[in-house]
Amino acid sequence: KKDFQIGDILIPYYCKIIDEGTSQHYKIKGEIKPDEKLFNQLKDIFIKSDINTGAGDWWTTDGFYRETKNDIKKYSDKGILGVDMETSAMYKLGMYRKVSICNLLIVSDELHKEWKYDTSSKNFQTNYLKVINLISSWILN
Repeated sequence: KKDFQIGDILIPYYCKIIDEGTSQHYKIKGEIKPDEKLFNQLKDIFIKSDINTGAGDWWTTDGFYRETKNDIKKYSDKGILGVDMETSAMYKLGMYRKVSICNLLIVSDELHKEWKYDTSSKNFQTNYLKVINLISSWILN
């Protein structure tokens, strides 16, 4: 989504678009989503932080750099917050193994215009350290 830039935080919820091959190996019925308690805890921590944070529906694909402009527009129009390569498989694995899982992602590239990748930007580097500190504090408390 255009509301999020490199260095912002995204917390995937319901995996609506599953365009990868790993999830099919975990035969679980129902919606593919994170552990609800963990999702809410992470969302609460990061919404209260000074990092721009979003949580919402998700697209997972295993095609490297294969997000077409048409797909991006179509899925964005359906309310998809972001895209990655692991979330649906991680959530399905968690459901299958009965392990609490919730992904938290730092935006590393933007697809809403021309592709832009920049993990060396000040915003990405600063927020990366903030994420480590916030997660560490949460775990230790």
